[in-house]
Amino acid sequence: MRQALLDSNAALQPVLRSAAQAGVRQHGELSRANQLDIRSVYCQPPTFGGYSGGFHGSIEFLFTRDRVTVIWEGGLVRRLYTDGRALPEKPEPTDAGTSVAHWEGQTLVVKTVGLRPEANALDIAGIPVGRNAVVTERMFLKDADTLQVDATLEAPDALTAPAKVTYLYLRRRNYTMTDFTACPAFDRSVDPETGYQRFDMTPPTDLPPPPKD
Repeated sequence: MRQALLDSNAALQPVLRSAAQAGVRQHGELSRANQLDIRSVYCQPPTFGGYSGGFHGSIEFLFTRDRVTVIWEGGLVRRLYTDGRALPEKPEPTDAGTSVAHWEGQTLVVKTVGLRPEANALDIAGIPVGRNAVVTERMFLKDADTLQVDATLEAPDALTAPAKVTYLYLRRRNYTMTDFTACPAFDRSVDPETGYQRFDMTPPTDLPPPPKD
């Protein structure tokens, strides 16, 4: 399934704490000034910050006994346990968090804790979820080819009130899952010493000559 709608920015703006608002402004100013350390964006492990019950791009769901597994082709795997277990009181922060789920009719209700504090809240750059964030998701088929995810993020370090957002995913029946990475180890537009973005017009030495025709 591929994400079709993302309106998390609008959901977050009214409830951002002042520190989070300052972080967003600084992130934008650095980006416009071309001084954003690209290493903070690239070459980082993917983390779940409460966005969409899934991720940008394509995801797949595996339904097995006592668990629903959500796999993003960018490398992050979420395990939604449906065996009736309780959420841990003091979860160890991980990239995917710890999720428990149960069915209410045809709706999968998921609660996630143990998010890494630096994970982007609802995938908005510059807004980390902070400590003790909780995500609640309700996933259901809006129609035969559309998955709807209603997500609520509670992040006391970043938000003054819960942020709510709805995401839509479109089913792609003939799509073959692949893999990709946002780590440009050989990207010449990034200065490896400073982490700042640059653009070098020098052609590589092994570039073949253009065709004669």
